[in-house]
Amino acid sequence: MYHKKELENKVQELRSLKAMKEELENELKAVEREIVSYMTENGIDTEITDTAKITYKPQSRITLDKDK
Repeated sequence: MYHKKELENKVQELRSLKAMKEELENELKAVEREIVSYMTENGIDTEITDTAKITYKPQSRITLDKDK
């Protein structure tokens, strides 16, 4: 069972981890955008590097309004 101080420490740890998670997710999205930019600027949809095969195809999405 936690004492109040221990619980407060866990709450602070949780907040810190959530902030790090958000920051990391933003960094991931930025790198993904850079990769997509490279692909589109060079007019390619597939690229092979020493460690990866990268495929990018633009997608569109259409939703159906079920109420109409």
